[in-house]
Amino acid sequence: MTEVVKFENVCFRIRAGKNINSTSGAVGAKVIQDEQNRKFYQILNNISFNLNEGDRLGIIGHNGAGKTMLLRLMSGIIAPSRGRIKVVGKTLSLMNISYGLNLNLTGRENAYIRMRLQGTSHVHAKSELENIRQWTELGPFFDEPLSKYSAGMSTRLAFACATVGQPDVVIMDEWIGAGDAAFQKKAKERLETYLKNASVLVFCSHSIKLMNIWANKALWISKGEIMDFGDVTPVFENYWNNEGGGKI
Repeated sequence: MTEVVKFENVCFRIRAGKNINSTSGAVGAKVIQDEQNRKFYQILNNISFNLNEGDRLGIIGHNGAGKTMLLRLMSGIIAPSRGRIKVVGKTLSLMNISYGLNLNLTGRENAYIRMRLQGTSHVHAKSELENIRQWTELGPFFDEPLSKYSAGMSTRLAFACATVGQPDVVIMDEWIGAGDAAFQKKAKERLETYLKNASVLVFCSHSIKLMNIWANKALWISKGEIMDFGDVTPVFENYWNNEGGGKI
């Protein structure tokens, strides 16, 4: 099997006293000291696992366990404090699908820029614009500034742009939808086709049903450390029995 993702003794820490509002994994994190007596929050500690081509990994654990930080490391958004991360191929993070959208630009302009930011070539991005206009059902609003869009319209545009092309590794913090109820079925079909064609999928979810449908492996993380990793059912049972059936 071809190895696509590998974490090897990965640690991530931040200085105590720093602003941790955007670092949810720091909640309840262990405080450690280095040789110079500086205090740090140990967000992740000695994380090691690997994923092969075809793997779909579901990550479970309580809020503040370090799940989102692990995904940020895998996405390359941040670098580990220690250890090594290897990700083979093109990676796309769907952790913030509205990334890169500008209220002062039109839907068409935003779509082009968003695709280019995620690595789509100029030629491919230009060729996809009409497909995005039709799929989002934005009509004439596609050439209007996003400042005129409703929240649902903006989400449709961001969703369509994020799912252009086909990366090797897809990373999702939560399962995403787009727009109102009438649009959900269409978005679900597009997302599922997109994810099925990925080499590796990694996602966190609060839904056991989604995990059972999409994941062939599960990783349970607690207080920044891996508690269990392997087939979905036994990992779920271990988590459920030891953390009291908390919200997954």
